Amino acid sequence: MGSRAGVEPVMGGVREVLHAPGVAALLGQQAAKAAARCNAMMDPQMRRAGGLYESEVVSRGFTACGRVYVSGAEGGKFARIDNYRHNTLRKGCGV
Repeated sequence: MGSRAGVEPVMGGVREVLHAPGVAALLGQQAAKAAARCNAMMDPQMRRAGGLYESEVVSRGFTACGRVYVSGAEGGKFARIDNYRHNTLRKGCGV
């Protein structure tokens, strides 16, 4: 009968890897792709009015993360309306 071995991650090292530039670049690419999908699905009328979805990489306490958000004319008003009507962010981000 085998014995069990416990493994404990070194949390400082995990945080360092999750904040690494390579991980942040990968997250930025994925967020940009999701924003492009959202822009492609946007109602053409809202797009003409100035609606836009954009992405960015932000550094949080434990990890970096890619963020897709509404933007464009009038503080993102038209993209917000589009998301409200069609749930575009959820569909574009694959959730």
